Amino acid sequence: MQLNSFAQSGWTLLNPLPTVNNLKSIYFVDNNTGWMAGECIVLKTTDGGINWDSQMSGVKFDLCKVQFHDNNTGWIVGYDWSGGMWSPSEPIILKTTNGGSTWQNKLDSLSGVLYSLFFLNANIGWAVGYMADGNEWFGAILKTTDGGESWFSQSNGTLNYLASVFFIDHNTGWIAGEQGTILKTTDGGDTWNSQTSGTTIDLNSVCFIDNNIGWTIGHYSLGQGNYWSKVFKTTDGGTTWFPKLNTAGEFGSIFFIDTVNGWAAGYKIDGSQAYGAVIKTTDGGESWAVSNIGSYLNSIYMLDNNLGWAVGDGGKIFKTENSGDSWTALHRDFIKTDLNAVDFIDDSKGWIIGTSSSFYTYDGGESWTSMNLGSFGYPNAVDFVNDLVGWVVGRWSIWHTTDGGVSWITQSTYNGVSLNSVCFIDENNGWTVGNYGSTWEYALILHTSNGGLNWEEQYRIMDGALYSIDFVDNLKGWAVGGANHHSVVLFTNDGGVNWEQRYNSSEVVFKFIDFIDSLNGWATVSWPLEDMQLFKTTDGGFTWNGTLRSPYLGDVDFIDNLNGWVGGQTILRTRDGGINWIDQNIPAGSSHICMVDTNTGFAVDGLGIILKTTTGGVTSVRENINDLVLPNDYYLKQNYPNPFNPTTKIKFSIPETGITILKVYDIMGREVATLVNEEKTVGTYEITWFAEQLPSGVYFYRIQAGSFVETKKMVLMK
Repeated sequence: MQLNSFAQSGWTLLNPLPTVNNLKSIYFVDNNTGWMAGECIVLKTTDGGINWDSQMSGVKFDLCKVQFHDNNTGWIVGYDWSGGMWSPSEPIILKTTNGGSTWQNKLDSLSGVLYSLFFLNANIGWAVGYMADGNEWFGAILKTTDGGESWFSQSNGTLNYLASVFFIDHNTGWIAGEQGTILKTTDGGDTWNSQTSGTTIDLNSVCFIDNNIGWTIGHYSLGQGNYWSKVFKTTDGGTTWFPKLNTAGEFGSIFFIDTVNGWAAGYKIDGSQAYGAVIKTTDGGESWAVSNIGSYLNSIYMLDNNLGWAVGDGGKIFKTENSGDSWTALHRDFIKTDLNAVDFIDDSKGWIIGTSSSFYTYDGGESWTSMNLGSFGYPNAVDFVNDLVGWVVGRWSIWHTTDGGVSWITQSTYNGVSLNSVCFIDENNGWTVGNYGSTWEYALILHTSNGGLNWEEQYRIMDGALYSIDFVDNLKGWAVGGANHHSVVLFTNDGGVNWEQRYNSSEVVFKFIDFIDSLNGWATVSWPLEDMQLFKTTDGGFTWNGTLRSPYLGDVDFIDNLNGWVGGQTILRTRDGGINWIDQNIPAGSSHICMVDTNTGFAVDGLGIILKTTTGGVTSVRENINDLVLPNDYYLKQNYPNPFNPTTKIKFSIPETGITILKVYDIMGREVATLVNEEKTVGTYEITWFAEQLPSGVYFYRIQAGSFVETKKMVLMK
């Protein structure tokens, strides 16, 4: 299996950079060249960490440890969780021989997780973790003698997971793991003997300098998030271990450069405050000094006594050039606030609205300029009618600009009112919706006919909140929300002079809506959280039918009757009006989306996340594929899960570029869905099919690619 060398998503992360993903491991071969691995991503630098190139992203891999032998040959261990929550993860060992341009998985399909690896040279290495044999889980040790091309298991006798491995030569090595587990070998792992660590805490990392001197670090909990960490040291090869540090916080990575200089990365707790930290010793672990560097850290690597790097959650990267006395942030997060809304009028000019700050861009998101809305209120939504005139609404206030966001005035204030959505048809006519009070005392609709100079209340409903409003012209519009745990869908055909309730349900509450004409619209659900769905109406909102069930759905944006996107934990796209959806495997979450056309769009989320696409979210290679396989033959795999409800995955391989057609038929032979109908390049593809709108029964999926034709059966069981 060969993994591609570029991002798996058609969406590019603009902020923060280089990633928002949690980083688990970092390794450098010299002052300039290094790699980072973490949740669904691998990154490489050739300038000491100033700039990073994504070598893999969008894959559903949790990558736990990276190590390189030289500029070309390296390995990563972790696990593949693409099967989903209810499927066992598969341990993976990835290898590259070209500096990470391509990666190959060298491990056959198993169940489990690999947490750590250690290579002595280009040929000999070990990987450790936790694997399953049926329902029985056990500590796993794998060894290779051919550079990771093949791996064999080494027995060890423990049922605990193994978290870290370290060797000082071909024969002598140690492993640390769960419940104080320490194993030692003196014959290259043919036999492993348990050592008495003197503790039952989970040990996260182990490091040795020679046959005798080594350290291990672990953590334990006193409950309610109160974590503590301990450092242990041995001077007799692990026969005895002595505690050297007991500190509040959680440290999971330890690194020593010689017998006296060492570091550990994690986070420190001081009273009620927790912060990312590196602790340092210059006397072999007898005493430790703390450096507060702000973010939870997962890994530290020191190239020598002065130069080192540390990485952690949220894509945070730090570098030291003075032995850890000070650290410089290498990540770039110019926009740090949670982002609540986005609006673009073309592919260059756009605005993003955040909880504590807002910004505009005139170059498609390459650079952003801060906007000052004023001090009274918290913005929730934005709408521009051209490149100069726009409005922002939020808690307590309505703001207006006539110069593209350079300056703003507060048009109106409403104590106790949170305005959640705004829609303008032209420079004069607009509407906004929201609610009064923290307990939803009433929901309201406001209207202006003079550009916001005056606002009048058009509608009020008690014990409720309105979340979204959308107009298709100056007369026809809809507002959605909830009241008394019932959905509320309001409609007007006279510009809001009169509003009628078109839909009422006790099962769901709508949050985001988007209409493209007087009949066709879509809405996502805000409640119940465990049943996040996308609904569609074709009669102007009288009836709604669920078309998609997926966790954490956010904003929905259609540009015509066929092409639409919905955000959330990922971004899903449809080309057939919502019958079928493709997961676009974005590099970060996206609660709000604004598509300019079928190609260009922007999405935002918490933590300052900004995404951009110029391809409609489609990669040049594929959609919704976890890894690029270069196959020798055509192959259609059985869908998984099967039976399914309502989502299943279909994987297929094509060995040569050509038109590929994948369709679904019911038991009567009637076509019910077209999943693929386009030219595909060589590779292995995975399509997620959402069959929410179809009844239970037997279905058939058929692929035609070149002269290859194959059909398989699947069962939808609701």
